[in-house]
Amino acid sequence: MFAWELEGLKRLKIEAIRWGSSYRVKVRGKTGKIVYVSNLSRPSDRKLVAKQYGISEDKLSTHLSSDYKADPKYRFYSGNHMETHIYENIQPGEFYDKLENVLNCQQKASKVNIAIGYILISKSDHTDESYFYPNTANASVFDKPVAINSKGDIRKKIISEIRAMELADRLKYTKSGYQRKAIVGFKICIYHRAMLSPLDILQFDDLEEYFKLAINVYTHDIESGKTERIRQLENNYDTINILSHEKHALYIKDIDMFLSKYQCPKLSICDSITEEERCFVDNQPRELLAKMFVYIKSIVAKVFKYNIVKYETLIRKIIEAHGLTGMDIPGAPLGTTYKLKDINQWIEEGKYSSFFDFCDQVSGTRKTDYGKLMQLLKQVPVLGFNSGKYDINLIKNDLFSVLGTDNTVSVIKNPNYMCIAANDMKMLDISNYVPAGTSYSKYLSTYFGGCQCDDKIRWVCGLGNGIFCYEYITDFSVLSRTQIPPQSVFDSKLTGTKISHEDYERVKFVWEHCNMKSIMDLLIWYNDLDVKPFVKAQRELFKRFDLDMFADGVSFPGLSEKVMYQTCFSKLTKPSRKPAASFNFPEH
Repeated sequence: MFAWELEGLKRLKIEAIRWGSSYRVKVRGKTGKIVYVSNLSRPSDRKLVAKQYGISEDKLSTHLSSDYKADPKYRFYSGNHMETHIYENIQPGEFYDKLENVLNCQQKASKVNIAIGYILISKSDHTDESYFYPNTANASVFDKPVAINSKGDIRKKIISEIRAMELADRLKYTKSGYQRKAIVGFKICIYHRAMLSPLDILQFDDLEEYFKLAINVYTHDIESGKTERIRQLENNYDTINILSHEKHALYIKDIDMFLSKYQCPKLSICDSITEEERCFVDNQPRELLAKMFVYIKSIVAKVFKYNIVKYETLIRKIIEAHGLTGMDIPGAPLGTTYKLKDINQWIEEGKYSSFFDFCDQVSGTRKTDYGKLMQLLKQVPVLGFNSGKYDINLIKNDLFSVLGTDNTVSVIKNPNYMCIAANDMKMLDISNYVPAGTSYSKYLSTYFGGCQCDDKIRWVCGLGNGIFCYEYITDFSVLSRTQIPPQSVFDSKLTGTKISHEDYERVKFVWEHCNMKSIMDLLIWYNDLDVKPFVKAQRELFKRFDLDMFADGVSFPGLSEKVMYQTCFSKLTKPSRKPAASFNFPEH
């Protein structure tokens, strides 16, 4: 319910009942039952209110309009990027409810400031009173607009802060000649996007000098994907990185992640059965994903067959103990429970070629133990590192176009895709299963101790991160060049880093050792290093506790709870059943 609608209800003497952060009105619905409505912008709700309280719809619409100005205490003005709510001749105690209601009506993030209207009395002539209109220039509550990004910010950043301050101290006037009589008015200024002052990069010189910082500024072209550094200062101060976007400054928390945020034309996959790497390279992201999912489906079929062989004994015991009904088996008559002997007979008759063929065709219902187990065995986890926050967000348009949305379920914790589940696979991010802030190199070194080679140049162990010349690849055709890239192209102008002589010697060794024919081969080698050690590390992580971590949860907290219940009772001992010694109560 908007602020002007609430004021209109008060003028009509219609009670608005507070409900959470908004208000609602009691009416009698179409069926005759008492109901509550809160969206008075809807014509059907206004009709119910008008009928309930015996007023015409035209009169109700007039009083609930944002342009209604009959009440001298309240005025509302709305622009393209700013809205103003003015309350005059009210007490400060009344103001807080009105302020909270106005802010709760906002549907998007905004910035807020408040101006105070007040009356001054001349010290030399007490009959000389002057009213000062609420103006943010000399009577603002906050020095600058306060950002409101959620409903919780309203009380935390606005209401609580105002109650804690002395409003009279915010007034600017000549105290030698005047004294304050009363605060009688407020103006609430709400600034929407594009109303705020644009970024002035020239101001960074003063900021650097005052805060002793070095500020690097980057720009990013969304269409071309090109990132460029437009400002850099060479000094010994701590460095912060800023993205200048649409004349606003966005803080870059992780510069390495930011510089790698592009729809790269390559990816590598390694399955946990054969541990064979497969790299896909295509300059069209949608074609790249289509090839990837075709390959994943072939791996899913192998994994499912492996799972059936591994758990065949358990599956047979479940079928024999609980049986399957006609609801579980397609084409089977209803009302009959089928046991293991019936399935063996169907296999002998040729209805199913094998026990695996039966399990492949009969998924069961999700409420039965058999159905739950089949779903678990068929749904293969596809893991990435930091993929939920970065990779998937970059390719999500093409991803869901290729994957489809009919049988796809996503678990989103903005801006992180924690899980994307389909019938035969479940895409997870391993970063949700390790402590926050863990890098990929740290993740590998935790389980393997990093590179195992004595000679860091003759690198053959396959553990750790590779080296690649990202900024050298300005076009897809560069990957076809047959000469090893020169050392200078491995330097990064964006991060200001240079490749060491030892690292470049390692690149030269790998080029010859792996018999590389083009930069494409170097890219595939670099990409494959991300997946094979990843599978081995995942297995070590899997063995730590007796649980299926990719089936029992999608994040570290969910698994921690299960581990807690595994271990919290392990060292408990049963209390002794030995009778306690007898005693007598004292006489006094």
